[in-house]
Amino acid sequence: IFLHVDGGLGLGGICLFSHGSRSQAGWWVRELSTKLRFPHSPHGAMSADEQSLAKVVVVDDNELMRALLGSILRSNRYQVVGEARTGVGALELAERLRPDIVCMDVVMPEMDGLEALQAIKAMHPRIAVVMFSGTPSVDHVRESIEGGASGFVVKPFKAGKVLDTLRRVRPSVEGSGPERV
Repeated sequence: IFLHVDGGLGLGGICLFSHGSRSQAGWWVRELSTKLRFPHSPHGAMSADEQSLAKVVVVDDNELMRALLGSILRSNRYQVVGEARTGVGALELAERLRPDIVCMDVVMPEMDGLEALQAIKAMHPRIAVVMFSGTPSVDHVRESIEGGASGFVVKPFKAGKVLDTLRRVRPSVEGSGPERV
């Protein structure tokens, strides 16, 4: 595992290159996020501040992407309440945890993000869903917007883009209607 620090990268300066497995890389990102600049407490009781934070579910079949996005969110006052690797998992978490926001990849096994988006919005229309894709196409963006997505982020992403998108969809979480981004 090799850690490269560069202020222009998407995680506020951290890029991880791994010759090991994805699970090893994900473990290293989680370890580094607790030791460097991404303080969070994944276990234990929630503080009063945590109770007021937007609850987010992160859905991506790539463990490293889930870990990176989770670190960005936790270090910027979002509460990551769950993670899933498939659209089916996203539906289960949306039903059980009732998050404010779901950050979800478009291309995943079992059920893709576009199918999961439609199902989540049918069950819980007030949940804001932001779609992410490393293989964006006009069709993916169009289908996401038509399916009720509040935003679309292209991978690889910078932390600032993710946070800006979530700030813009936050009004929909608080009841004033989504601002499409």
